[in-house]
Amino acid sequence: MLGRGLGGVLRRASAAASATTGGLCQPQKVLWRGAFSLGLSPTCAASHVSSAQQACRSWAPSLAARASARWEQPRAGLRGMATEAAAVAPKKARKTVTWYGARISTDPTAPSVIRRRPTTPSQRHTAITDKTYLWRGKPHKSLTKGIKRSGARNNQGVTTVWGKGGGNKRRYRLVDFKRAHPRSTGIIMGTIERIEYDPNRTALIALLRHPQNSETYQGEPHAALSYIVCPRGIAVGGELLASRTELLDVKPGNSMQLRHIPVGTLVHNIEMRPGAG
Repeated sequence: MLGRGLGGVLRRASAAASATTGGLCQPQKVLWRGAFSLGLSPTCAASHVSSAQQACRSWAPSLAARASARWEQPRAGLRGMATEAAAVAPKKARKTVTWYGARISTDPTAPSVIRRRPTTPSQRHTAITDKTYLWRGKPHKSLTKGIKRSGARNNQGVTTVWGKGGGNKRRYRLVDFKRAHPRSTGIIMGTIERIEYDPNRTALIALLRHPQNSETYQGEPHAALSYIVCPRGIAVGGELLASRTELLDVKPGNSMQLRHIPVGTLVHNIEMRPGAG
C-alpha cells in the first residue's frame, strides 16, 4: 500500500513538474524505478525524484530559450535574404509559351494550338485552335448551306457503320476555289474583311469584299463577297489579286498561273484540272 500511495504522489508530482517545464524532461520515473532496483527506501527515492524535478525546473528555461534562438536565427536570415533578392532581382519577362508548351501567337492566320494535360487517354491527343484573334460571329449566311448527314445509315435506313453520329450541327461554307472565271482576262481585286474558323476543314477561311466595278465576264459581275482559303501572312484590310492571264505580285493570297510564279515559291490550292478550281 505504501508503494502505491507513494507512486501516486510521485505521479502527481511528475505531472506538475511536466506542466511547469513544458514536458522537456521527465527523469523522475527513471530515478524512481532505479531507486527501487538499487534497494533504496521510499524516502530516499522521493528525495532523488525531488532533486531531479528541481534540476528540470532550472534547466527547462535555458533549454527552451536556446532552442528558440537556434530556430529563429536561421528563419530571420532566410527572410532577409528573400526580401533582398526580391528587391534586387528584376521582373521576369513573360514567356513566349503557354503552360503546356504551346506557341503564343497573335497572328490570326497562324493561331496557337492549345494542348491539354494528359489526365486521360483522350486528353493526351486533344488539340484546340486558339480563336482569340478570329471572327467570333456567325458566317455570312448567303455563303453557307446546310449539310445533310447520313448518320451511318444506308438508303434503307439500316445502320451499316457503327460508332458514328452526334457532334455539333454545322453549315458548309461555300469557298471560292476558282478566284476568277476560267475564261476571264482581267484582274479581280478583293479586300480582306475578316478571318474565320471553318469547322469543315483544317484551314482557316477569309471573307473578301470585291468592289462593284470589278472585272466582269459576259456581263456578269463578280460576287460582292466570297470566301477563300486563308493563307498564312495576310492581314485584315489587305488587298488580294487574282487573274488567269496577268502577272501579279508574288505575295501570300494572290492567285495566278503557275508559269508566272518563280521556282521555289510556296504555293497552295493548285488546280488538278485548269479552270476547275
